[in-house]
Amino acid sequence: MPVKLPKFESPYGQMLTVCGQLKFEDPQKGIPPVKERVATYQSGKALVIGQIGGKSGRHLHIDCALKSYMPKRRTPKATHKRADITDIIHSAIDLEMEAGIVGHFKLPLGDLPENGFVRALIPEKKAVDMSIRMTGGSFALSGVPIKKMEWRLVEDEQLILVRLVGEQTVIVSEGYLIEMWEWINRQCSQFILVERRDG
Repeated sequence: MPVKLPKFESPYGQMLTVCGQLKFEDPQKGIPPVKERVATYQSGKALVIGQIGGKSGRHLHIDCALKSYMPKRRTPKATHKRADITDIIHSAIDLEMEAGIVGHFKLPLGDLPENGFVRALIPEKKAVDMSIRMTGGSFALSGVPIKKMEWRLVEDEQLILVRLVGEQTVIVSEGYLIEMWEWINRQCSQFILVERRDG
């Protein structure tokens, strides 16, 4: 089966990173290292970046992102075909990984609920002749799969950039990136848009 890559079709999602140490039954085993490969997909609108290696030969790192989200002067150029990236994933199929999952989102400020984590912090505070207004912040969370939440206002404070960092035990499969993309989007709905969790 072909490896599936996330499609950036939601109005908010911009980038997904899934990385971690692969677990092998034989601790002496590893996967031959592969240097960074970059390919385009989704009709050239998105990039996928993959590599495997590290000192242990067990670190699998995959980034998927909209090209429009990447800094213009630092957007990596395609070096390989999509199949060359998915070959990296195929080499790790059925292996378990303690994965870090990072999702980047861009949302209109008006889409955030007034009583949400972020919006509640933004109103201006005044003291004597001075006013203070938060334009960004970082939260550490415990007791939930999301461990860190960062946000900042951009574009005349009409948009908010959000970075969510979570952890999951993952079995690498042809569809694991889709599963992780859907998962991190649900976390955005729950923690940023404060929508009710369906389970």
